[in-house]
Amino acid sequence: MELESNPKDSTPLTQRSLWNSKKIIIQSFLKEFDLENPMILNHMENLGEYIELESQLVASEKITLEDVIRASELRSSDLRIIHTILVQMSGKSYRAEIFEILSPTEILSEFQDDFCSYKRDVAAGNYNTYWMFQKLYGEEAHHYLKAEIDRYKNLFEEKLKLFPEEEQERYTKKWSRFWKRYSYLSSAELIRQVALEGVENNE
Repeated sequence: MELESNPKDSTPLTQRSLWNSKKIIIQSFLKEFDLENPMILNHMENLGEYIELESQLVASEKITLEDVIRASELRSSDLRIIHTILVQMSGKSYRAEIFEILSPTEILSEFQDDFCSYKRDVAAGNYNTYWMFQKLYGEEAHHYLKAEIDRYKNLFEEKLKLFPEEEQERYTKKWSRFWKRYSYLSSAELIRQVALEGVENNE
């Protein structure tokens, strides 16, 4: 569901207009197959907000942490649309708590993708989390990113407590696999090296 135009060469209004055109097509599909529900529509609105916010953040030199965090938390809305449609198609009940506990992994996955593609994204004028933190904090960006990563780690632990023991074990295993694959996210200095020096991460 990504828009093909470059945020650097378009305005938030243009990006939103492109998304609105795609949204009409998606809504038509959902109605045709009786899949439309409030949660899917909510995720679609969130994606529209992200597209607009992304363009604003890329184009502006003065940005706020609140907007960057908001963008980070809206960024996986396209995946949530797909997952919610799959839940609807399967006939299963929508469990908001599952989407909530998966959110930290989704966000941190986007972070690590951005760290690895930092130089390419900046050159192309594409949204990049490390770039946004550089706009905010300059050379100290990696330290503030590490603090944000720690916040999402704590959020996962809090959400995990809400699940029965059997489900806790399942999500803990997935979380552990993520951290084994991307252990460099535990170090501010390694985050800086991956983004700025192109040091290979330990996938």
